[in-house]
Amino acid sequence: MKAKKTLTVFIEDIELEVEGWYTPPERADYNYPGAPSEFEIISIYHQGIDITPLLEKIDTIEAIDEEINFKIMHNEPFCE
Repeated sequence: MKAKKTLTVFIEDIELEVEGWYTPPERADYNYPGAPSEFEIISIYHQGIDITPLLEKIDTIEAIDEEINFKIMHNEPFCE
């Protein structure tokens, strides 16, 4: 049975509140191999702000690097 849970995790000293669906493990028996526990993320918050949309759009340093290089190549101004 799934249960909605909120967990606190630290990534590089940044505190994140992760909300999701937790499914506990299922016991194995003679006719069933069992199943491990699972956690499906719904939302991720930092300082009370939902940052899930940001993480869905930009999920790696490489993506950020590509965006910066695109701006440089097209002479777009930077925020200072």
